Amino acid sequence: MKNLPEKAFLGEEFLTWLWYRTETGQGEFLRKNGSYAGASMEDFLLFGGDDRDELEQTLRRGLPSKSPEATTALAEGKRLARARLTLATGEREWVLVLDGRTFDFLSVKCPEEDPEDIGDDPMAKDLARMQGFAELSDLVDELFGLFLETRLSPSFEDKEVPRIRAWIRDRQKL
Repeated sequence: MKNLPEKAFLGEEFLTWLWYRTETGQGEFLRKNGSYAGASMEDFLLFGGDDRDELEQTLRRGLPSKSPEATTALAEGKRLARARLTLATGEREWVLVLDGRTFDFLSVKCPEEDPEDIGDDPMAKDLARMQGFAELSDLVDELFGLFLETRLSPSFEDKEVPRIRAWIRDRQKL
Protein backbone atom coordinates (compact mmCIF):
# COMPACT_ATOMS: atom_id res chain seq x y z
CA MET A 1 0.00 0.00 0.00
CA LYS A 2 3.08 2.23 0.00
CA ASN A 3 2.30 3.37 -3.51
CA LEU A 4 -1.40 3.89 -2.81
CA PRO A 5 -1.65 6.46 0.00
CA GLU A 6 -5.32 7.06 -0.80
CA LYS A 7 -5.95 3.40 0.17
CA ALA A 8 -4.09 3.63 3.51
CA PHE A 9 -7.41 3.85 5.36
CA LEU A 10 -7.99 0.17 4.54
CA GLY A 11 -4.97 -0.89 6.57
CA GLU A 12 -6.04 1.34 9.45
CA GLU A 13 -9.56 -0.09 9.32
CA PHE A 14 -8.02 -3.58 9.19
CA LEU A 15 -6.11 -2.96 12.44
CA THR A 16 -9.21 -1.52 14.10
CA TRP A 17 -11.27 -4.52 12.88
CA LEU A 18 -8.66 -6.94 14.25
CA TRP A 19 -8.80 -5.13 17.58
CA TYR A 20 -12.60 -5.29 17.61
CA ARG A 21 -12.51 -8.99 16.77
CA THR A 22 -9.98 -9.82 19.49
CA GLU A 23 -11.90 -7.90 22.17
CA THR A 24 -15.24 -9.45 21.28
CA GLY A 25 -14.07 -13.05 21.43
CA GLN A 26 -13.60 -13.38 17.68
CA GLY A 27 -9.80 -13.33 17.61
CA GLU A 28 -9.54 -16.82 16.15
CA PHE A 29 -9.70 -17.12 12.37
CA LEU A 30 -10.22 -20.18 10.17
CA ARG A 31 -7.48 -20.30 7.56
CA LYS A 32 -7.79 -21.56 3.99
CA ASN A 33 -5.79 -24.68 4.89
CA GLY A 34 -8.30 -25.58 7.64
CA SER A 35 -6.05 -24.58 10.54
CA TYR A 36 -6.74 -21.71 12.90
CA ALA A 37 -4.83 -18.50 13.50
CA GLY A 38 -5.15 -16.25 16.50
CA ALA A 39 -4.54 -12.54 16.96
CA SER A 40 -4.17 -10.33 20.01
CA MET A 41 -3.33 -6.69 20.60
CA GLU A 42 -0.23 -5.94 22.63
CA ASP A 43 1.43 -2.99 24.36
CA PHE A 44 1.67 -0.39 21.59
CA LEU A 45 -1.05 1.51 19.73
CA LEU A 46 -0.64 4.56 17.52
CA PHE A 47 -3.77 6.47 16.47
CA GLY A 48 -4.16 8.91 13.63
CA GLY A 49 -7.09 10.69 12.07
CA ASP A 50 -8.19 11.19 8.50
CA ASP A 51 -5.87 14.16 8.06
CA ARG A 52 -2.23 13.10 7.71
CA ASP A 53 -1.14 16.39 9.33
CA GLU A 54 -3.28 15.65 12.39
CA LEU A 55 -1.65 14.94 15.72
CA GLU A 56 -0.91 11.28 16.36
CA GLN A 57 -1.50 9.67 19.73
CA THR A 58 0.74 6.86 20.97
CA LEU A 59 -0.23 4.55 23.82
CA ARG A 60 2.27 2.06 25.19
CA ARG A 61 3.01 -0.21 28.12
CA GLY A 62 0.54 -2.16 30.15
CA LEU A 63 -2.70 -2.78 28.28
CA PRO A 64 -3.21 0.33 26.16
CA SER A 65 -6.02 -1.37 24.23
CA LYS A 66 -8.06 -1.35 27.46
CA SER A 67 -7.25 2.27 28.38
CA PRO A 68 -9.73 5.17 28.49
CA GLU A 69 -7.44 7.02 26.07
CA ALA A 70 -7.85 4.25 23.50
CA THR A 71 -11.63 4.35 23.95
CA THR A 72 -11.65 8.13 23.50
CA ALA A 73 -9.56 7.86 20.33
CA LEU A 74 -12.00 5.31 18.89
CA ALA A 75 -15.03 7.42 19.89
CA GLU A 76 -13.46 10.43 18.16
CA GLY A 77 -13.15 8.44 14.95
CA LYS A 78 -9.40 8.01 15.03
CA ARG A 79 -8.15 4.91 13.33
CA LEU A 80 -5.40 2.64 14.47
CA ALA A 81 -2.37 3.53 12.34
CA ARG A 82 0.08 1.10 13.98
CA ALA A 83 -0.24 -1.66 16.53
CA ARG A 84 1.88 -4.32 18.17
CA LEU A 85 0.21 -7.66 17.52
CA THR A 86 0.77 -11.24 18.43
CA LEU A 87 -0.24 -13.58 15.62
CA ALA A 88 -0.16 -17.32 16.09
CA THR A 89 -0.95 -20.45 14.16
CA GLY A 90 -0.36 -23.91 15.49
CA GLU A 91 2.74 -23.78 17.69
CA ARG A 92 4.20 -20.77 15.85
CA GLU A 93 3.89 -17.24 17.21
CA TRP A 94 5.02 -13.87 15.87
CA VAL A 95 5.10 -10.51 17.62
CA LEU A 96 5.28 -7.47 15.37
CA VAL A 97 4.31 -3.87 14.93
CA LEU A 98 2.16 -3.58 11.83
CA ASP A 99 1.90 -0.21 10.11
CA GLY A 100 -1.65 -0.05 8.78
CA ARG A 101 -0.90 2.74 6.33
CA THR A 102 1.94 0.95 4.53
CA PHE A 103 1.64 -2.66 5.73
CA ASP A 104 5.28 -2.53 6.77
CA PHE A 105 6.31 -5.03 9.43
CA LEU A 106 8.28 -3.26 12.15
CA SER A 107 10.06 -4.84 15.08
CA VAL A 108 9.30 -8.46 14.15
CA LYS A 109 9.99 -11.35 16.50
CA CYS A 110 9.74 -14.65 14.63
CA PRO A 111 9.16 -18.03 16.28
CA GLU A 112 12.23 -19.69 17.73
CA GLU A 113 13.42 -22.62 15.68
CA ASP A 114 14.39 -25.90 17.28
CA PRO A 115 18.21 -25.89 17.53
CA GLU A 116 18.23 -29.56 16.53
CA ASP A 117 16.55 -28.65 13.26
CA ILE A 118 19.02 -25.93 12.27
CA GLY A 119 22.19 -26.82 14.17
CA ASP A 120 25.02 -24.29 14.28
CA ASP A 121 24.91 -23.42 10.61
CA PRO A 122 24.46 -19.62 10.28
CA MET A 123 22.97 -20.07 6.80
CA ALA A 124 20.34 -22.47 8.20
CA LYS A 125 19.47 -19.89 10.88
CA ASP A 126 19.08 -17.18 8.24
CA LEU A 127 16.94 -19.45 6.06
CA ALA A 128 14.74 -20.34 9.04
CA ARG A 129 14.28 -16.63 9.82
CA MET A 130 13.39 -15.87 6.19
CA GLN A 131 10.90 -18.74 6.27
CA GLY A 132 9.40 -17.21 9.42
CA PHE A 133 8.99 -13.86 7.64
CA ALA A 134 7.39 -15.58 4.64
CA GLU A 135 4.93 -17.41 6.91
CA LEU A 136 4.12 -14.15 8.70
CA SER A 137 3.55 -12.35 5.41
CA ASP A 138 1.21 -15.12 4.23
CA LEU A 139 -0.68 -15.01 7.53
CA VAL A 140 -1.15 -11.23 7.44
CA ASP A 141 -2.22 -11.42 3.79
CA GLU A 142 -4.77 -14.07 4.68
CA LEU A 143 -6.15 -12.07 7.63
CA PHE A 144 -6.33 -8.96 5.45
CA GLY A 145 -8.20 -11.02 2.84
CA LEU A 146 -10.74 -12.05 5.49
CA PHE A 147 -11.12 -8.39 6.45
CA LEU A 148 -11.65 -7.37 2.82
CA GLU A 149 -14.30 -10.08 2.36
CA THR A 150 -16.13 -8.61 5.36
CA ARG A 151 -15.49 -4.98 4.37
CA LEU A 152 -16.69 -5.45 0.80
CA SER A 153 -19.72 -7.60 1.63
CA PRO A 154 -23.15 -6.07 1.01
CA SER A 155 -24.03 -6.51 4.69
CA PHE A 156 -20.99 -4.64 6.03
CA GLU A 157 -22.76 -1.30 6.57
CA ASP A 158 -25.94 -2.89 7.94
CA LYS A 159 -24.41 -5.53 10.22
CA GLU A 160 -20.69 -5.16 10.92
CA VAL A 161 -20.53 -1.37 11.31
CA PRO A 162 -23.32 -1.31 13.95
CA ARG A 163 -21.52 -4.08 15.86
CA ILE A 164 -18.26 -2.14 15.84
CA ARG A 165 -20.06 1.03 16.95
CA ALA A 166 -21.75 -0.92 19.76
CA TRP A 167 -18.32 -2.23 20.83
CA ILE A 168 -17.03 1.34 21.03
CA ARG A 169 -20.14 2.47 22.99
CA ASP A 170 -19.75 -0.47 25.37
CA ARG A 171 -16.12 0.49 25.96
CA GLN A 172 -17.25 4.00 26.94
CA LYS A 173 -19.48 2.56 29.67
CA LEU A 174 -16.57 0.88 31.45
